[in-house]
Amino acid sequence: MILERDGKKVVFDIAKWQETNLIFDKIQVLDDKEMIVEENGKSGIVDYAGTVILPLKYDSINYLTNYSSDGILLVLTKNNKNALYTNRKFFTEFDYDSMASFHSSIKIEKDKKYGLMNAKGKIILPIEYDSIEYNRKIKKIEATKNAEISYFDFNELYNK
Repeated sequence: MILERDGKKVVFDIAKWQETNLIFDKIQVLDDKEMIVEENGKSGIVDYAGTVILPLKYDSINYLTNYSSDGILLVLTKNNKNALYTNRKFFTEFDYDSMASFHSSIKIEKDKKYGLMNAKGKIILPIEYDSIEYNRKIKKIEATKNAEISYFDFNELYNK
């Protein structure tokens, strides 16, 4: 259980009916074993025993709405660059300017160009497009490069 005391978040051990020494500015439950924590503007991941999984050195840690067979997908930000992380494993380096859920994939941005990757960090549409959107009318990905529009089917991209 997470309590608030003196503007801080505290993990309360229900079995022992006492506060733990896990006290942070912010605590966000990740799953039944780990939590995202923030202290002094830096984020990391710890387990409920207090073991540091990822040190508090990241500018932010955010969920993607996608879920992979490996677990919850997270975007870690450090020095304004993003990396994909899940289940104690990095799937990319800190190479991307932005990462966002895009249907069953992840829309990535690097140097004002866009592409798509899957939940394992594999590029499925190269980072060379000026924009990428989903065209609901024809149910395809619409990617624009130099004013030229290309259409892609999700199934074709995933089966490459």
